[in-house]
Amino acid sequence: MVARSAARLSKINSFSSIATKARRDASQTAADPRVVPLASLGRGEVRYVNESGAVTTLTTAQLNSIFIPGMNPLAISTLAAAAAKYPANDFSVGDGLNTAGFRFNSPTPVKLNSHTGRFDYNLTSKQVLFFRVPTLSMT
Repeated sequence: MVARSAARLSKINSFSSIATKARRDASQTAADPRVVPLASLGRGEVRYVNESGAVTTLTTAQLNSIFIPGMNPLAISTLAAAAAKYPANDFSVGDGLNTAGFRFNSPTPVKLNSHTGRFDYNLTSKQVLFFRVPTLSMT
């Protein structure tokens, strides 16, 4: 977008102008993966590697018998909601048994605004004095 405005301040001696340019970019960059719970943890199942190297899964009923007064159902429902909202798609982070990574694109908008003001003043028929003030803002 480009906008211009100009005005002659007197018949001969002065002139002013303002020019504005704006640029908007909407792009995305890949963010680092965040650690999220897997669906099995959201069901209240805890997985671990036992002494023989095999993966063992403890169900909610087994965990309730180990921990007194038992597993917190609110915590399990919170883990289930997180696992449903952020499905794991990157196994380079987390333990791979109960947690994994969720990689997503993060918006990185760019806004560039440029404004230029100019003032001309004719000192004589052969001499011109002018001021130009450029500004640039980036967000």
